[in-house]
Amino acid sequence: MKKLNQLLRYHFISYFKTARIIMPLVVWVVFLGSAYYVMPQDVVGSFSMSSVFLFIIMIWVAMSYMESIHPIEEQLFLLKVKNEQTYYWSKTLFVYFIGSLFVGLGFLFPLFVNLINGFKLFARPLVPFDYISLLILHMLAAILGGTIGICLQPRCVKDRKLALLLATIIAVFSLVKASIVKGALWTKIVFVFIPPITDIITPFSSK
Repeated sequence: MKKLNQLLRYHFISYFKTARIIMPLVVWVVFLGSAYYVMPQDVVGSFSMSSVFLFIIMIWVAMSYMESIHPIEEQLFLLKVKNEQTYYWSKTLFVYFIGSLFVGLGFLFPLFVNLINGFKLFARPLVPFDYISLLILHMLAAILGGTIGICLQPRCVKDRKLALLLATIIAVFSLVKASIVKGALWTKIVFVFIPPITDIITPFSSK
């Protein structure tokens, strides 16, 4: 546990020194500002769109973070830690930590805008289910996006152009998966490995 905490502390310091979080964060803030600029907003539509965008942002964030770790530096850490599982868990948890920052912003931003506009941002008053859904949707989107980025790290996919292509393909098929699997049976088998972002959003959209 001590080694894990030390590794997380190191990831935190080294990552924020690179300023790689700035561009994804700026894009996320600009999106939120644009998405919640017009009033009134549809609750279901705005929350769904926001979580989908966060899913894409987290793929970017995770891939960018994984690429920031130099292979030689990683080898030295593995020799020092002497436990590959602890080291890789520390990287994974740190990606999810970054995701929690984006989730927090995505959760609080519309609530703050709604508050300062006299609760007129949305077409109807928010109920407890809306707050829970907003948080859960963004948490799951961040986890799914972050996991894809982790799986496409240089250690797994050395060709970065191929990794970017795979990330794009996975992101696109994740969004259209629900429509495709309604067809032939083989599509359901093939697309079982595609992140179920639409499967998560669709039940919420029917509420």
